[in-house]
Amino acid sequence: MPIEMNLWRIEENRPRPLVMEGIDEEKRLESVIADDLAILGLRPLMLLGRQVATESNGRIDLLAIDDEGTLYIIELKRGRTPRDVVAQVLDYGAWARDVSAERLIRIFEQSQFSNGRTFHAAFADRFGGPPPAIINENHRLVIVASEMDSSTERIVDYLLDSYGVPVNVVFFRYFRDAGSEYLGRSWLKEPDAAEARARGKEPKRTPKTHAHTATSVRAAAAGGASRSSGSSPELACSFTTPTTDTSASGASWKAQYRSPNSPSPGTATPDRS
Repeated sequence: MPIEMNLWRIEENRPRPLVMEGIDEEKRLESVIADDLAILGLRPLMLLGRQVATESNGRIDLLAIDDEGTLYIIELKRGRTPRDVVAQVLDYGAWARDVSAERLIRIFEQSQFSNGRTFHAAFADRFGGPPPAIINENHRLVIVASEMDSSTERIVDYLLDSYGVPVNVVFFRYFRDAGSEYLGRSWLKEPDAAEARARGKEPKRTPKTHAHTATSVRAAAAGGASRSSGSSPELACSFTTPTTDTSASGASWKAQYRSPNSPSPGTATPDRS
C-alpha cells in the first residue's frame, strides 16, 4: 500500500485538516505534470511528446527520456478501471520495446516541446551533454492515479517484484483551501527501490529500429566539438534517414547513419552549398 498523505492547516496552534478532493479534470493534472516533470520525484527527464500515437491506436499521455536514454511512459488513469490502465500501460511498454531512435527523435522534433530545436540540441540543453550511445535500451512505466484498488496493487507488485517489469504507480492527492490549491504525492513502490528491482531483473537488450537492428547514437551526434573544429563528427545510428542540424555558425550538417554493427562508421560532413 502507498503511504497515505493528509494535510493540516495550523490555526492558533491547532491543526485543521484539509479535505481531499478530486482534481477537476485529469487533463489538467496531465498539464501540470507536463509543465514540470520534476513533480514526479524521478531523475531529471526531458519531455518528448504528449498524446503520442502508437501503432495499436493508443495515445501515450506523456513520453519522456532521461540522461541515460531510458524512456518513461507516463499514463494517467483517466476514469478507466485500474486493471484497464495497467493493461494499457503494458501495451505501451510493448510499443516502447520496439520503437526506434529515429521515431523518437521525430516525435520530439515534431512536438510543441522542441521549440524549433533538434533532439540533440534540446538534449544538450536539458542534461548538459550529448545523448548516450544507446537510446531506449530500457523503459519505465509510470501510472498516475488518485487511487488504486487492492487487487490492482497486487498485480503491480507481482509484475515488479517477481519479474522486474518496470511499472510503478504514483498517487496525487488534491487539496483546496481558502482559494489555494495543493497536490500531495506518494508512490506505491519507493522509486529508488523499484528502479533497483527493475534493473536487477531486466536483461540488457539491443533496441530495434525499423530495420530490426540496434539503435545507437554516438555521443558525437550533437557535433559540437567537431563542428567548431571543422572536422567531421562520427555518427553511429541504425536508421538510415539523413538528418539535418545547424551549428552556431549557421552551417548545415547532413549525417549518414549506420548500424552499430556495420564494419565502418558513417560520417557527417558540412553542407555549405
